[in-house]
Amino acid sequence: MIVVDNYIVAVEAKDSNYAEIMARIAEKPEDPVGYTHKLRADNLEWELVDNPPEPDPELDDAEAFNIIFGGAE
Repeated sequence: MIVVDNYIVAVEAKDSNYAEIMARIAEKPEDPVGYTHKLRADNLEWELVDNPPEPDPELDDAEAFNIIFGGAE
């Protein structure tokens, strides 16, 4: 099993609780707009989390570089 920030992001058939995890995945609730459910590794419960904001499609690579490295005002 691969866990990132206490959420399961991948599971392998050789994991001892594979069947239990797959059963929980099959029961994943529907995500409301702007949110997603993530499966917690510690208790196998679904947690509703905010989606990150979408990137600005008008922002090109040079503008992003300037913002990140302090070139833009």
